Amino acid sequence: MVELETLSEQNALWIARAAVGDPDAQASLANAIIEAAETGSAAMAECVAMAELMGRMVAVHGRPGDKRILVQALLLASMYTAQIKNWDRTAAYEAEVIALLNELADEGDEEAGEMLQMAADVVPAELLTVAAKLRRRTPDDIGFVYQEG
Repeated sequence: MVELETLSEQNALWIARAAVGDPDAQASLANAIIEAAETGSAAMAECVAMAELMGRMVAVHGRPGDKRILVQALLLASMYTAQIKNWDRTAAYEAEVIALLNELADEGDEEAGEMLQMAADVVPAELLTVAAKLRRRTPDDIGFVYQEG
């Protein structure tokens, strides 16, 4: 397990393994960063950025649970951007979370389906439209939802 409080030799090993694509190291780092942000033991803006990066890296592997890590990271980012009143970015993160929950529900994740059902009652229709577009995304076009302007 990664301990972010120290820059230990073990942490350096996890970081090196994550950088070369080790999905277990990526998942461990993502979870440690999310936990550090949630507990306030590290600077929030940096944790949000690192959690999103690691969440996206680990989700690429497609193992069970990897998309859930990305959902957690994006929810964290959504809460942070709402806190700093960056509403466009908050909506973009929320749309991506809904798209991922849809994918998870389609793959048989019952909890994701329940979360999606709850969200449908409170999420604006335009956000659901963006989420539907994201479901058909490719790595090249994911940026459309985050573009400025």
